[in-house]
Amino acid sequence: GFTTDITTGANQHLVLSPNGTGKVGIATTTPWAKLSVAGSDTSSTLFALDAVSGFTGNLLDFKVASTSRVVINSSGALGLASTTPGQKLVVEGNAYFSGDIVNVANVTATGTVTGANFAVSSASATSTFAGGLAVETSGLVYDFSTNRVGIGTASPTNALSVVGNADFSA
Repeated sequence: GFTTDITTGANQHLVLSPNGTGKVGIATTTPWAKLSVAGSDTSSTLFALDAVSGFTGNLLDFKVASTSRVVINSSGALGLASTTPGQKLVVEGNAYFSGDIVNVANVTATGTVTGANFAVSSASATSTFAGGLAVETSGLVYDFSTNRVGIGTASPTNALSVVGNADFSA
């Protein structure tokens, strides 16, 4: 095979290795992947795409075996295993976050949300649980349809139903 190195200035290379490794390098003489882009400028954009006005397709579409895995559409929405993300981030399948998710205005779930803790840290915060709230199945229950609260019961029969012993003091 052969390698063609087109030098356009100091350290500005376009390397083509069509009969060797089949790799293309931009700003590098040793491409490490099928397309390698290197940059030494710490303040400018390394890679950019600019579509024509009116473009409505996907700006990027990373595929494995012809199946889209990561998509960025013309609206800037990111889809992971989704080819048509309708929100800024769409994840088809499970997601794992090891750190905090901060500054969330609203959470909408179409399934069960499971977590080790639920914490509200604002004195003025309000939370709405459509359909009611159950803690530990029958530990603390708010029945949305009857406006009843149950402690120790999953089916409160009065405005406040307590099953078990209770202490009240003034």
